Amino acid sequence: GCLCNYELKVGQFMIPKIRSNARGQALVEFALILVVLLLFIFIIIESGRLFQGWLTVQNSARAAGRYTITGQFETDCLNVFPPCLDPRVTSIKDEAARTSAGLNVDPDVLAGEPQSLITEVWSQTAGGAWIADDAGGPGDAVRVRVTYHMPIITPLFKPIIDSVGLMGQVVV
Repeated sequence: GCLCNYELKVGQFMIPKIRSNARGQALVEFALILVVLLLFIFIIIESGRLFQGWLTVQNSARAAGRYTITGQFETDCLNVFPPCLDPRVTSIKDEAARTSAGLNVDPDVLAGEPQSLITEVWSQTAGGAWIADDAGGPGDAVRVRVTYHMPIITPLFKPIIDSVGLMGQVVV
């Protein structure tokens, strides 16, 4: 039907008066507001995921640092061929990987790609220089750094940034 009211008469002609369609206007306003609302919801979800990932990485670095202080190591890596170069460093890296249980880590990806977990261990010499892949000796300062590249899951942000690097570090 016609959405017209013929109330206005000019001369011999009736000019139609068009009624406003309030339901259509509300639908358009809702569609515009929905985009902004969804953007805020996606930002909150991604922020929460990143915060949880950062806390997990920090906890992983702390746990690996606590393990470093004990001076212990797993003897399993001595029984494989070729044996690991430094069983303490390997054990520290294993501890960091074990305590990062809340992260979706893919061991097959390269460093720096989404879902990669990198653990670095340095010891400090008496002169103050840092030696990479060395757990040091008794009384030496040791730095453990855990880095995880958390993938973005929101389709709106994924084309802009694929992953965010999260880092936790402790010096013991």
